[in-house]
Amino acid sequence: MDINTLLSIIAIILACGLGVGLIFLYKKKIIKPDTISQAATLLDGIDVVGSGFISQIAEYARIAVHAVEQLAKTGVIEKNNEIKKLTAMNYVQQLAKVDEVSLSPADLETADLLVEAAVNELPRNQ
Repeated sequence: MDINTLLSIIAIILACGLGVGLIFLYKKKIIKPDTISQAATLLDGIDVVGSGFISQIAEYARIAVHAVEQLAKTGVIEKNNEIKKLTAMNYVQQLAKVDEVSLSPADLETADLLVEAAVNELPRNQ
C-alpha cells in the first residue's frame, strides 16, 4: 500500500468520525445546524489525497485503451498485446501533456496498472 492510499484511507476515516461526532453533538443540542453547515463547507474544500489525479489518469487510460482497440480492429496497428499496450501508454502520456499534467516515473507505473485495469474492463468479445 502506497502512502497516498494510506493517507486517503486515514482522511476518509477522519471525515466519517467528524460526521458522527457532529451528529452526536447536534442531537445533544451542543451545536446548531449552522455549525454543521460551516463544517460541511470546510470539508467540501478538502480533496482526498491524489483522488482527483488518479481518476484523471484512469480516464486517460480508459480512453487510450478504447482508441487502441479500435485501431487494432481496423488494422491500423498490429493486434500484438505488447504493441497495443505501448500505444496505449503513449496515448496516456499525450493526453496528460495536452492537459499540461506532468507524469513522474511513479505516475507512469500507476498509469501502466490503470491501462491493464481498463483492458480488463473491456467486453470479452474484444
